[in-house]
Amino acid sequence: MAEKAGNIALTLAISLKGLVIIMPRELLERELLYQSSMHMFRALMDKNIITKADYAVAEKMMCEKYNPLLGTLFFDISLT
Repeated sequence: MAEKAGNIALTLAISLKGLVIIMPRELLERELLYQSSMHMFRALMDKNIITKADYAVAEKMMCEKYNPLLGTLFFDISLT
């Protein structure tokens, strides 16, 4: 029985600040899904549709769901 080979192609991710990160495509996709989800939750919080506590719960759930590499770097400072 042959094992299915995964996609090991690396993807360049370039931020607005010029930081270049090389990561596998699947990791980039998870990061983008996490960041776009959190952007939506942040907009809801900014419009007072959800509270900071709701935002914190959503952030924890999205971290567990997407397991982002870079998103967790900003976890503690996202509400400042």
